[in-house]
Amino acid sequence: MPARATTPSDTLDAAALQAQKLFVRGMTQAYLDNHDRAIGLYERALELTPNEAPILSAMAAAQAAQDATDTAIFYAEQAQSVAPDNMHYHKQLAELHRAAGNTDAAISVYRTLTTRFPGNKRMHLELANMLSESNQAQDAVALYEEVEQQMGRATPQMYMKMLRLYRRLNDSENVARVLRALVDLRPEERLFTQLLGQYYLKEGQTDKAVRLYEKTLESNPSDLETAMALADLYRERGRAAAADSLLNRLSNMEGASADQLVRRARALQQRSRTSDDAAQQATQFLKRALELEPDHEEALQMLGDLRYQAGAYGEAADLLKRALDQNPRVLQRWIHAAASYLQAGAPQNAVDVAEEGLLLFPDQIPLVRIAAQGLLTLNRNTAAIERFESLRELLKESSEASTDRRADVLATLGLLYNRVGDMGASDRAYEQAIALDEEHALALNNYAYSLAGRALRLDEAERMAQRAVKLDDTNASYLDTLGWVFFQQEEYEAAARWLKKAIDTGEANATIYEHYGDVQNALGNVSAARTYWEQALDRAPDRDALRRKLDQLGQ
Repeated sequence: MPARATTPSDTLDAAALQAQKLFVRGMTQAYLDNHDRAIGLYERALELTPNEAPILSAMAAAQAAQDATDTAIFYAEQAQSVAPDNMHYHKQLAELHRAAGNTDAAISVYRTLTTRFPGNKRMHLELANMLSESNQAQDAVALYEEVEQQMGRATPQMYMKMLRLYRRLNDSENVARVLRALVDLRPEERLFTQLLGQYYLKEGQTDKAVRLYEKTLESNPSDLETAMALADLYRERGRAAAADSLLNRLSNMEGASADQLVRRARALQQRSRTSDDAAQQATQFLKRALELEPDHEEALQMLGDLRYQAGAYGEAADLLKRALDQNPRVLQRWIHAAASYLQAGAPQNAVDVAEEGLLLFPDQIPLVRIAAQGLLTLNRNTAAIERFESLRELLKESSEASTDRRADVLATLGLLYNRVGDMGASDRAYEQAIALDEEHALALNNYAYSLAGRALRLDEAERMAQRAVKLDDTNASYLDTLGWVFFQQEEYEAAARWLKKAIDTGEANATIYEHYGDVQNALGNVSAARTYWEQALDRAPDRDALRRKLDQLGQ
């Protein structure tokens, strides 16, 4: 049978079929992440059918996967041009522009999309998001409002975005409108009620805040946070009885488990720093929880925090130590417990807890600092020097350590080396502290006093003492040091003036009274010398040197 002649239509059909096969093979390679092979197959397909939008779009995706962004955008633009009624190609082009940082171009494509597909809410929201990200708040919120009108009411997520934009635009009326909508949509979400209540209070609309909180409690009577806010408002408005009644109702703990009581306390914890009612209520819940379950870890931790906040440092320390017994793997708990003991005037306990914590968390600066401070307080000078030297090295290596903090450690080392009689090390530590901070009053004062005590470099000691007094002219110790430097220089009138100022602060210790007696004796005022030495002895009865001075005066 003779063969049929080939027509142009047959040729086109064959080319399209071959292009389709190449396209499918390319999609398979792309799926397998073989994008180079996919691109080669797409190129051959496009040679056969250059205006096929699906192939152009696939080529754009493959080029984008190879980070060839400009080429990807070129093919995506062709796909959009070939099939302008297909939403996918517009969206692909916009996303490619967006990924490339071409924000204006991406916004332009999305504007075309919203014009061409006015009923597509998702495209409107995408454009609104992009406008918001590019700080075009007014245009963004207009689009959100358009979608809101189409939907009748927006979703909570969309209202949250609108809220941020209205705040940016200082549109207080719409801020309130959106917050009211969020409260209606999600009445169980305390955050929205808090934000709306805060807005009303900021605007001076206290009545609205009261009604909001009352309505919230009607639907959720166990909402402690809202109840505490309402109680505060009642008190502000002179309705103390209503506040007490509300809190009494909430304090009912009958039948509640330890976990339930802890959850109630947790809801009050943030407010406890600014509200005595909240702190007292949370404390009651936690104490009851510990009656039911004495080893409840979270109850111990929270009650320890509350007692520390109330200044009951000893109670706080014991509670936090018990919490550590339940779970020792919490670094902040070690730090807080040790600090509580230090504040409570129990330095040995502070050292013990800090040192135990350092076994689990070596080289933790807060724990090293507390251990060092405790040893300093206990006058365990050699051990304190070791810890402060460790602290000094840790701070040197820390990028977060301030110059002030490093200078403080050096100044303390100067004092400690002085205590153990290593005057060379003491002088070096003081000098390093002052080199770090020229206005470190404590280092200036202590170094000046140390030099004066040894009758060394008295001119330099005077300059440092003068600087310390200039920095704090009400500090009795600083005034005493300056007076004592003048005494060593045999400038007795000047010494008397500064030592009298130190006594007049009302903070003078036995040493200052003794120094003033020494000056009066040097001036020949024997009666005054006796008076001030006796006052010094009253403050420090165990000073034998003072007794000898008085005995010699009597002779």
